Amino acid sequence: MIELLVVIAIISILVSIMLPALRSAKEIAQTTICLTNLRQIGLAKQMYLTDHNGAYIPWNVEGMHYSHWNWAWTLKSADYIGSPALYKCPTSKDMLSYIYTNGVEDVENRPNTISRYNWIAYGYNYYYIGSSYRLKGSAGLYEPAHESDIHNPSETLLVADQWNGSVGGQQLINDNGTGILLIHDRHKGAAGTVWADGHAESFADAYTTIQDGTGLYMDRE
Repeated sequence: MIELLVVIAIISILVSIMLPALRSAKEIAQTTICLTNLRQIGLAKQMYLTDHNGAYIPWNVEGMHYSHWNWAWTLKSADYIGSPALYKCPTSKDMLSYIYTNGVEDVENRPNTISRYNWIAYGYNYYYIGSSYRLKGSAGLYEPAHESDIHNPSETLLVADQWNGSVGGQQLINDNGTGILLIHDRHKGAAGTVWADGHAESFADAYTTIQDGTGLYMDRE
């Protein structure tokens, strides 16, 4: 009996030691997958840009409701990306329970339903890249940036981990962190990001640093 208790105690100690390490390994793996997804999304946007004379993909087109057309759907339907699973961050599965983001109604399960692409886990910098809204107001809402407009690509955010402040994702991010277009620091206080030069990185405190209203990491300068 004593020997059994000793064995149980040893096993309990080993489990308590191993669990944090296993949890950390899982988090590292999820972050790696997320960054891989973002790199591929960045590459898809670059291919679109090349095919469209240097113009970035618009966040939407005039006269079309975003549930019938959006950038994420366009990249998928035009075969710039393969599987819509790229739009799902593995870490978000533990945080965003909305069925259109992670569930039976998400893009992986409903790949041909355009409206589902509004609820993905990654958001596009649409104030400065997907449109010219911050530069021209409503007149520039459907005018995306041109490659030549981006003066510092390595410091101009393209796409980042996103959420709507509740239990779902959204396909856009703004520059001031208000409303539902929010960067999501879901990787232990950091967000996965991909930039206009194509590099992807885990950016600590991205919500407060990038969405501070200045546009420092989102504008074209």
